[in-house]
Amino acid sequence: HALGGQLLNPVLEVIQKCLAAGDEDTATQAIEMLVSCVEQCFQVLETNLPTVVKYMLDVATSVGKLELNVREHAMIFVTECCAMKAKTLKKRHLIPTILQGIFTLVSEEDEDEDDDDEDGRAYKFATTCLDMLATNLPSKVLVPTILQHCSAAVSSPSKWHRRGAMYLIGTVAEGCHESLCQHLPQVLPWLLASMQDQEQVVKEAAFFALIQFAEFLQPEIVEHYEEMVPGILQALQEKDPKVQEGACHALEAFCENLSEELTPYLP
Repeated sequence: HALGGQLLNPVLEVIQKCLAAGDEDTATQAIEMLVSCVEQCFQVLETNLPTVVKYMLDVATSVGKLELNVREHAMIFVTECCAMKAKTLKKRHLIPTILQGIFTLVSEEDEDEDDDDEDGRAYKFATTCLDMLATNLPSKVLVPTILQHCSAAVSSPSKWHRRGAMYLIGTVAEGCHESLCQHLPQVLPWLLASMQDQEQVVKEAAFFALIQFAEFLQPEIVEHYEEMVPGILQALQEKDPKVQEGACHALEAFCENLSEELTPYLP
């Protein structure tokens, strides 16, 4: 891995040429080499970090042009940078660019809605990257930008944009819990609306977010049980097993922190 700084541009050129020629396997191997550089010889990348990160985001967001596998590897590079060098990314003013890439990916339409392979979906590698940012940076760096994006996305005509908003707020619930707790009055109406969305994919994402909230936004989230519990009970009647499962987990999380408050809702 003793790759000199002057070799970085040729490596990027190899990736570009391979992708242009349709040789995604070789391109993926070259990207994997750069991923290992993040951990083992970061100084190789440091000088040209903005160029490499922006290029990898371009590859990752090339929907319809490149296969999902090579796009995912490009995002793994960005995720590794977020895990190992988040402060450097912030110092180099790259966080807004990375967030924009995450927003694009998390709103991407699934290639095959009926495919149960959750891993092979763009929103998965987007939220993995966001989780790394939320773990390694102060929440004030991320939350305002995320909420600004979500405030528009939750009322988008696209179900994928609405779903993406739920995955974003659910993903940062752990790493940005203090900041998110302060914004619950703004965020909870989005969550309640998404729990009752006409589209199953949005409902499923809403329950992912609700479970994350119930787990990580304690004790503040419990104070809003009167708003949340009726929607959860309603979702238990749904036909979609994923929505039912999400509602069960959410109810369980609330029950752990409530007792007599739930009595009026019991049959």
